[in-house]
Amino acid sequence: MVVALDLSEYSNVVLEHALDLAARHDACEIQVIVVHEDGQDLVDEKRRLGTLLRDELPNFHAKDHDWKIRMHVRVGDPADEIAALAGEALADVIVIGRFGRHRTSWLHGSVTDRVLARAPCSTLVVQLTDIAVADERQCVTCVEVRHESDGERWFCEAHRAPDRAVRTFLPGVDFSDGGLMW
Repeated sequence: MVVALDLSEYSNVVLEHALDLAARHDACEIQVIVVHEDGQDLVDEKRRLGTLLRDELPNFHAKDHDWKIRMHVRVGDPADEIAALAGEALADVIVIGRFGRHRTSWLHGSVTDRVLARAPCSTLVVQLTDIAVADERQCVTCVEVRHESDGERWFCEAHRAPDRAVRTFLPGVDFSDGGLMW
């Protein structure tokens, strides 16, 4: 597993998702990477990364797992270095956030988008719902109805019209017989 962090205030969220994923396996090799674009303050980056790991690992009972954790502080293009490490480590998954220090650049796109394009393995993108960009195709009222009804209703009155061409059928979930009940 490669865990890409930018040491922003949200890095602990990405690390928590990665460690939660790692905790589901008996043994896991975790490569934690921070990429500094200009090569300055590498010692400080390594210190900050070490502090973050030291603070988060006890929350996941790391000593109870057979984890090998390695820290990488590299210089270069973040997307290139993250994808390269995933290839070098023969990683099964990259865990990266979609927020923080390297959000977007009009010229190059976000680091996360570029990692997705270059990744030699599956990629888990961690998104914070409170800063997520809303999908403009969704009706705000439909989203509220879905949330308030705990998923029992999906559409507001305007979108529940009987003449709608597209219908959504929601199965009733009953696992008592070992399957879905429709």
